Amino acid sequence: MDPTMGETAGIGMSGYVSQEHMQADQASNETSSVVEITEAEVFPPAQEPVAPTTNYPAGVVDFNKPFTVFDAYDDSSIHDDAKVLAVLTGNAYPVVVISVHDGEQVINQFDTDGDDVNGELKAENLETGPRILYGVLIRQGRRDFGLRDELFASEEAARYETTLDHDEVIASVFPVTIPGYEDSAAVIEGISGDVGLEDDHDDEEVDDHVGQTANPDARWVNGYLFAPGDKVQARKTGESFERVCTVIKTREDHRRTLFIQPDQEGYGPYWALNQKVRPNH
Repeated sequence: MDPTMGETAGIGMSGYVSQEHMQADQASNETSSVVEITEAEVFPPAQEPVAPTTNYPAGVVDFNKPFTVFDAYDDSSIHDDAKVLAVLTGNAYPVVVISVHDGEQVINQFDTDGDDVNGELKAENLETGPRILYGVLIRQGRRDFGLRDELFASEEAARYETTLDHDEVIASVFPVTIPGYEDSAAVIEGISGDVGLEDDHDDEEVDDHVGQTANPDARWVNGYLFAPGDKVQARKTGESFERVCTVIKTREDHRRTLFIQPDQEGYGPYWALNQKVRPNH
């Protein structure tokens, strides 16, 4: 007698069912694996955005920091939206800058001193912190002394770039600390919160001063606080006389903070050089 007789069907069925279960389990595992991979691909872990790094040339002018471009012979003629377009390695004027002037985009090359290849434009950093510039005291004859309007980036520049008449000599070169924007804001906040009174100040003058410091468009220039609508005395580069002007708007700029309109007819508005602006007393 065959020892398997009567059990063949059972064995065969049992083996068949086991194989079905194994295949089902394997398919289930594969399905779970696929789902896990798919979810990981569809929902990747969040990553913090990384700011692009710059490595532009830096010298007297650091082109990695905000900078402005203006006419070398008329510093009230300013280019807008100046930015680095390319860097030419090994070139004496390696920094290619694109800017907007008179409504048109222009491209120029600069060295790290801020001079352009044609000698017609200058580039300067827009400083936000305090910095040191150098002034020049001129002696004319034996007893007459006067200060030059211009400030220089270094003591060497002050000595070698100062224009002298035949009877003038440089008596002294001295450092001047120019406060940054943060320092000016702190001064404005301090004054608006606690105004110091002198004996000769009346209530009306104090009220005007407090109101002006509260104006978000008010800016400090040469130790005076100016806001749109104020009257100033200003002198343009190359001119020996001053004009009464009205402040139209202001901005954060250590060289040209006030956009002014001369009251005299025939003259258009311009960004005035800070050192050539004073109150209209």
